[in-house]
Order: sequence, then C-alpha cells, then structure tokens
Amino acid sequence: MKKLRGSAELYAAMLLALVVLGALSWMAVQWQRSSVSAQKRIEAMGTVSQATMAMLNCMDNYLVGLDPNTPTYIDLTVNSSISNATYCYSTLPTSTYSAYVVIPMVCSGAPIFYVITGKFVPQYLTTTIQGNVTVYIFKPNNLQPALPCPNPTFNGFAELHVVYPNGAEKIAFCYVGQVSYINTTTNQPETVWAVRSCTGA
Repeated sequence: MKKLRGSAELYAAMLLALVVLGALSWMAVQWQRSSVSAQKRIEAMGTVSQATMAMLNCMDNYLVGLDPNTPTYIDLTVNSSISNATYCYSTLPTSTYSAYVVIPMVCSGAPIFYVITGKFVPQYLTTTIQGNVTVYIFKPNNLQPALPCPNPTFNGFAELHVVYPNGAEKIAFCYVGQVSYINTTTNQPETVWAVRSCTGA
C-alpha cells in the first residue's frame, strides 16, 4: 500500500510539475506577444509623432493647378513658366510618399470636395540641402470626382496630406487662388486655380 501511495504521490507531483510548466510556457508566450504588440504600438506612435512634428513649407510656391470646368488637374512642375516655384521644403524622412490634396468649394449652391491624388517626391537626386531638410514636389496623377463645375466658388483654402507607409499623415494647410503663367509647350498664356503656400509646422 505504501508503494502504491508513493507511486500515486510521485505521479501527482509529476502531473503538477507539467501543469506548472505548461502555465509558465503559456505566460511566456503571452508576454512575448504582449511585448511585440507593445513594441509595434511604440513604433507606430513614434512614426505618428514624427509625421506630426515634421516641418513642411511651400510658402510662396505652387503645388498643383485645377480646372474645375473640365475637371482637370494641372501639373505645374512641367511645361509652365512657374515650374521653378513648385517646390516645398520638408524635414520628412527622405522618401517617396503617397499624397493627396483636398480642395473644398461650392458648385451650383452645393458643397463639393475635389481630391487630387499623387506622389510627394524628392526633387533632386542629392536629396538633402542642409541638415535633414529635403526639397519635395507634388506629382499629381488623378482627380476625383469627375464632375465639372463651371461656376465654382472657392473658400480660399485646401489641405495637403502626405501619407506615411503605416497610414500616419502629415497635414499642411494651403491657400487657393488663380494664377496666370505661360504654357511652355504652346507658348500661350493660361490661367488656372492653384493650390499654393502650403505650410505644416
């Protein structure tokens, strides 16, 4: 009987040890998962903070043109006499970003938002000009909605959104006004609505 009782106690001790070992293993896995998740949250918060704190300055320069009658976007960085005034300074980490411009207006008494999507790209191969400041230009590639507005009423403002790979955004506030320039392809004067002087401290 003593032998059987001793075997039972040994078996119970082994079973308890296995349970404890299993619990410790589960706790270790959960801790590791929690640590990885926390690290990812910290990295994401750091990226959001970096995006928020980055300087973006396009003062006195033009970002993109818009003809709401068509509607059409105009890439002012090419074939225009003002192409040398279409850049921005920024402390964003040097890279190519997705970006979009939101232009609110009133069309026939109803509010409408034109959205011009594109890329925010370094202008030069030598990317930085001083310290961590990079020269960027906006290269548009699409406009939505495809609804013409022959008699628009602009409120004078727009927004530039530069999107980080993780979805965080740097937002700059801009002005909207008409600008006249020479189309260097046709050598003819043109007047368009332009998003200009974007700033995001």
